[in-house]
This record gives sequence, C-alpha cells and structure tokens, in this order.
Amino acid sequence: MDTSKQKLSARGAFRWAIGFVLVAALVFTLAPTGALASSDVKQAPAFASVPSNPEQSPASALASADAEKTITITLVPRIKGAKNFKMKAVYGKKYPEDWSHLVRLGYLFTGWHLGSKDGKVVKLTGKCTFKKNVKLFATWKKASANKIAQDIAKRAKKKKGALNRITEASKLVYAYTTLCKYAYNYQSTYNKPEGVFVNGVYTCAGSTRALGLVLTKMGYKWKHVNENKYTHQWNTLKINGKAIWADAMIGMAGYGKHPYV
Repeated sequence: MDTSKQKLSARGAFRWAIGFVLVAALVFTLAPTGALASSDVKQAPAFASVPSNPEQSPASALASADAEKTITITLVPRIKGAKNFKMKAVYGKKYPEDWSHLVRLGYLFTGWHLGSKDGKVVKLTGKCTFKKNVKLFATWKKASANKIAQDIAKRAKKKKGALNRITEASKLVYAYTTLCKYAYNYQSTYNKPEGVFVNGVYTCAGSTRALGLVLTKMGYKWKHVNENKYTHQWNTLKINGKAIWADAMIGMAGYGKHPYV
C-alpha cells in the first residue's frame, strides 16, 4: 500500500475484516496506554503478551483448584502508564495463562525478576513453583527493528517444521502490530519494519516487510505479494516444493493460496 491514495475497495476491506476477526483472539492486549515513538500515532497498549495456547481458558484451568492453594502473581511491567497485572495460579500446576514473553515497541523483553530488576530471574513456563503470593518485575532492553526481528527469528526457529516456524514468526510480528496504529503518513516508516517494531505505525506493506525481515533472518527466501499496490499484501514462500503464504496482519500462515483474499 505505497503508491496510490485511493480508498480500499469494499470487497478488499471486507475480505481483510473476515481474516482479522478469525484470529483476533491470538494475542491478549492490555488496556493501559503508553507513549509511542511517533508523534502522529494515537495511544495504544504499552505492551502485549503472546500466549502459546490462545484457546485455553484461565477460568476453566483454575475451576477445580483448591482455593487454599491458589496464589496471586502480580506482574509489574515497569512501563510508564501501564498498570500491574494479576494472575491466579496453583502451586504444582501449569500456569493458566502464558506471560512468559512480552512484546513492546522498541524494546526486547529480557525476563521476569523476583523482587526487583536485580532479583532472581523467573520463567513463567511449565508448572507454578510459588507457594505464596509473589510480585515479579519485567525487564527490558532497548532494541532496533533489526534486533527485534533477530529475536523473533530465534524464537520462531525453536518450533518443529517449516510451517510451524513461519506461523510462529507471523504470530509474533502480529503481536507488535496490535501495539501500532494502522495509518498512512508519507513522512514516516508506516511501510517499513521500523514502523511495526519501533515507531508504532504500519500498513500491510509494513507488516509484510517486517515479517519478511524475520523470514530472511530465519534463512528463508520469500516474495512480497502485491508490493507497491493499493491492495492487501502478504508474504509467500516455497519450501520443499510446497507453496506457503504468511500474513502478519492476522498472525497466520498456511499451505497453498491465501484463503482470505
């Protein structure tokens, strides 16, 4: 979406909307707001979590728990304007929600620390090891779009199988877009990876290039569908003779042709 200033066709907008609704539950975003890097961008959530199992219900996970064993974990994001988040958990059982990794514009999440930023590093994965209420503090490291893309590639490559890796990369890039404003500003980075990962402004051209940067760092060759055209854009790849589409606007990937456009 780079060259024309015409409005999206009703058909194209409708198709995109269908795809977006189908995956809206992929990422939890928080209500608190924080200042973004670009002055022309309205406030958005300060950070987002990336749940590994979005269909899991926190309420149902704790439904059978013994009330006396349930503890409260207070998560402190350490971001100006962002409120603390509280999660219920039961000692010895799996965490009902996945807060093991967060995304934030222009930063890399380096982990949860017990007590303070210098405290013991805690991983919120697997089974709960806390027997009483606890407070954990998030720590961050400022990063460029290139560094963030490298981090996403590293995480995505842990998955087994090309499609799973590409899907994970798409989901992680999508998590960043939930912190951005979808808008055009021909003086900004709306159509570049920097817009998605750092400046908080993007279009499908920007999300495609952001995912493309990640795919390149994963060692994949990819193509930009509808590049420089005023219509929806996404990535395509060919691996072991099979065509794969990947769309960071909805955090999904699959074999064959894009089903929503």
